[in-house]
Amino acid sequence: MPELYLDLTEWLNHPIRSGIQRVEGEMLRWWPAEVPFRVVRFDPARGMVVMPDGATSRLGQLFTATEAKREELVSELRAIAGSPALRVLDLNDNQIRLVVPEVFWDQARSSFYFGLNARQMERVYFLVFDLLPFTHPFYFGPSVPGEVTGAYFRLLRMATQVGFISRATRTAFHSRLRRSAKDDGPAFYLGSDGLGPRPEYAPPGDVPVFSVIGTIDPRKNHIVTLQAFRRFQQERPEARLRFYGSWGTSREQVRAIIAAETGRHGFEMVENPSDAVVRAGILESTFTIYPSAGEGFGLPPVESLWLGTPVIAPRYIPSLENLGGRGLVFLDSVDQDALVAAMRTASQELVSRELREQAHQMELPTWRSFAEEFSRWVRS
Repeated sequence: MPELYLDLTEWLNHPIRSGIQRVEGEMLRWWPAEVPFRVVRFDPARGMVVMPDGATSRLGQLFTATEAKREELVSELRAIAGSPALRVLDLNDNQIRLVVPEVFWDQARSSFYFGLNARQMERVYFLVFDLLPFTHPFYFGPSVPGEVTGAYFRLLRMATQVGFISRATRTAFHSRLRRSAKDDGPAFYLGSDGLGPRPEYAPPGDVPVFSVIGTIDPRKNHIVTLQAFRRFQQERPEARLRFYGSWGTSREQVRAIIAAETGRHGFEMVENPSDAVVRAGILESTFTIYPSAGEGFGLPPVESLWLGTPVIAPRYIPSLENLGGRGLVFLDSVDQDALVAAMRTASQELVSRELREQAHQMELPTWRSFAEEFSRWVRS
């Protein structure tokens, strides 16, 4: 069996519990016990250095720890990662496979991988999350410089072993990045069960309650959703809308609009919610709305479906591509008219009940299935 080493540099440097770091945390949490691996970190002065076994177990704990314990673990991990005694990984060993399950905007780290020879690169496995800074640069702006993202995408273009988190990402990778007619490479669907076990079925309430889960970001279309809700509320004054998320790259104008609406009848903004708060919010909702303009996967919709709450979303969200429309009201476009129409449809008692039953009965990927399939690929 090959020796597996996971490059978790970005997570070690920025140990948060959302986004791609969340994927890494769930991957470690559900990684098959019979498949051993070690964690490595990129050191600009030395290359890939191997973290001790104790650090790997601490990383697994980091994802589920209380806030106080998490701070303690972060301090321990940073002290370990900075130790000059760590062993440098020898990539000339043909038994070694290096796995990169994260995105990074670090030119020095990209340069390290560019410096590997062809035989070494054949044993490096990349997981591609999305190409959005390349395909949708207008949503990212100066906070993500093009020369930094460009280095990472050039690296992916030359990679030999590449997996994806959806078929849509795989297609974009080949057609847009490699400009190839090929459409190969495994697609591993992320787990839908990150917010806890499935509840017992409960019928929808009488009051329409819509929730939008995710970072407040221009690409997520929160403002157009809020405007559509205010129009719908003229027909159903009792309806409610909630935003659950942290502030991303939102412009001040977006913040000002949301701040002005917060506290007005029917609307609530829940900042930096815990998983428990998000779970409770989804369970209290008749529908969640995911009006994003582009995603590599789109985790909140399938987390909502896992908990039995149907979803309003565009057809192009990759996480929904295998579900056959069950539990869903699709948006043909993300604009006020389409959103108002979807809210009307979702508020019809028979529609809401039928889609809720569908969501509750759906078979969805889990984090265990993701970790098992991914680990099988990197050791095959």
